Amino acid sequence: MGINLESNEPLKQLDQDNLRILTKLFFEKNSENKSRVLGSSDNLIKLNKILSNTEITNKFINGDLPLTEASILAESDRDDIFYKYLKDALNCLEEANSYAYKIKYNESNIDLLKNIVEICKAIRNTIQGKKDGCDF
Repeated sequence: MGINLESNEPLKQLDQDNLRILTKLFFEKNSENKSRVLGSSDNLIKLNKILSNTEITNKFINGDLPLTEASILAESDRDDIFYKYLKDALNCLEEANSYAYKIKYNESNIDLLKNIVEICKAIRNTIQGKKDGCDF
């Protein structure tokens, strides 16, 4: 926010854009008639992390990320985020696997699995390329 409580003029470096965003998040209602951020200290800490990262701030403001996820992404480095997404995907696939024997054959499931395999191959090739010195 640019507020420096140690200064004689604490608001001298106030970031007007972040103040506008903060005010909007506290007072503007979403489709469920609730504000995006409730005023608990935990939420204020999360919001502070989000506002320090322009890319995450934009995704949060646009409603693409909920508060907690945006906060995690804002404080993590890209490698940690990537690993988290891979672990989440693996957990979801393991859960789906536990239901596979219970479902009927469906061609759209086969198509979806083919898509997942192709994405996994592309990710593997990108990472392998980095190991081999080919940074894309």
